[in-house]
Amino acid sequence: MSGAPIPPLNAPPAGLVSAGVQPGVSSAVVLAHYVIVFGDLGGVFVYNGTPGPDTLLASVTDASRDPYGTPTQNGVTAYGSNGSYAQLSENGGTAILYLRPSGLVHPSIIPGITSGAGNPGEVNEYTYIELSSGSEAGTPLDQVVLNMFSAPNDGSAAAQVTLVFPNGQRMLFIEAGGFAPGNAIMTGNLAINNTNRSSGYPYACNGQTGYQDMSDSLPVPANDAQPNGVYRVTIAGNGAQGSTAEGIFVSLGIQTNVLDAPVNNVAVCELGGASIPASEDFGWRIVFDVVINTTGAAASYGVFASGSFEEFSSSNAQAVAGQNATGNVAFATTSNWWILIQAKFAAASTGNITSYYATLERLGP
Repeated sequence: MSGAPIPPLNAPPAGLVSAGVQPGVSSAVVLAHYVIVFGDLGGVFVYNGTPGPDTLLASVTDASRDPYGTPTQNGVTAYGSNGSYAQLSENGGTAILYLRPSGLVHPSIIPGITSGAGNPGEVNEYTYIELSSGSEAGTPLDQVVLNMFSAPNDGSAAAQVTLVFPNGQRMLFIEAGGFAPGNAIMTGNLAINNTNRSSGYPYACNGQTGYQDMSDSLPVPANDAQPNGVYRVTIAGNGAQGSTAEGIFVSLGIQTNVLDAPVNNVAVCELGGASIPASEDFGWRIVFDVVINTTGAAASYGVFASGSFEEFSSSNAQAVAGQNATGNVAFATTSNWWILIQAKFAAASTGNITSYYATLERLGP
């Protein structure tokens, strides 16, 4: 007789194959259509060399340890040296990738990436990714987190990016039309808000007719300036008119070397004159906007100034007339440069003007 064997009539079907272990040698190759691993605390464990306490390379398990007592992570995990691992896991519908660096010993939140959905199944469903720096202190408020949210399915909100700093401080980037080129983009090296409050404060001009410093030299890094970019300087303080009312001038100047006087004083706000009576105490605040038109060896810019002052005795608050200036000045935006605020009196005076802080902000792009 030839061909395949024929089972007897009415023979029962074959039973299920029992789970078990296929013995072999380390050089063997096992080919299988299905590999099924089941049971509480079971798993697949891969070793680099001889299986043992120090050779675990990867695991797929929900156990806390492998058969040799080596600590394991839930899910799919690759292990490196000195406690490092990359763990792909899931928690309550949220996909998580933990990235533990080598040698970490303090209680901490492990750096990682989380992906999930908001309002799943609803018309306003959206997706998000969260990137965490982790926290050595082990508390959420000590980490930096980058959150990226898609626009909801129904278009009820815009896509957005939120950068969360320690203690929950947030910076939001949002564009209603999505992330089109030129929108919702921040560039440059200058801190978004750089408060200047050094030991040099308070600065004072005590009746001098020549310009006196009212701030530190506020630095702008090389190549930070962009065409159509705006830098804003805000400065504030107190003052007093002398026995004769005199004009008080507050000016913004640009320096190419922090040790030199400003190249020129490009925008001036005038306080005082007849507006502030003789011997009157006052508070003041001025904002200068430096608008970059072109960059390079001879930057083109515009400066726009505005402000206010208030007499203390009468609570008489008035706006300040600012001088707006445009033009070219011999400074290169490819090198470091500085902004300096100064003040002077129109004529010698027994009065004074004092500043207590200045802030330098890059408004963008």
